[in-house]
Amino acid sequence: MELGRKGLNVVMIARPSDKLTAAAAEVEAATKVTVRTIGFDFSVDGGHESYAKLRAELAEYDVGVLVNNVGVSYPSALFFDEWETYDAGGALKMINVNVTAVTKMTQFVLPIMLKRAGRNKGVIINVASAAGRIPTGNPLYAEYSASKVRCVCLLACE
Repeated sequence: MELGRKGLNVVMIARPSDKLTAAAAEVEAATKVTVRTIGFDFSVDGGHESYAKLRAELAEYDVGVLVNNVGVSYPSALFFDEWETYDAGGALKMINVNVTAVTKMTQFVLPIMLKRAGRNKGVIINVASAAGRIPTGNPLYAEYSASKVRCVCLLACE
């Protein structure tokens, strides 16, 4: 919303859903900027083919600001050996969303920014979690804390 208020057009990336569509419509109505959406599930495979399609879509935009904000946790405190029983594949999904997505989005957008305006002209904001900043952390959230020291996704374009 704030980027739109500053006059930046926005591309929002999230799992395809009514929430994504509604959020885009809300930003567009309140700010009068153009808002585009890209449906993408960052939890799936960390992967190669789907990311290639996303990279191609992003190349169409003149990106000046990247806000890496995607993140996922587990619903309650769990010992590591309980996690896979509760949510099979949950650890890999968390790594895909909280770590791989940030890395891939930065990898895709940085060359666009450099081509657009040269060094020191773009902004990348990685939204983290307080859980990743506490040295002792909570052992029942250890994987989440480790994955959120830095954290997929809102783009602002001029």
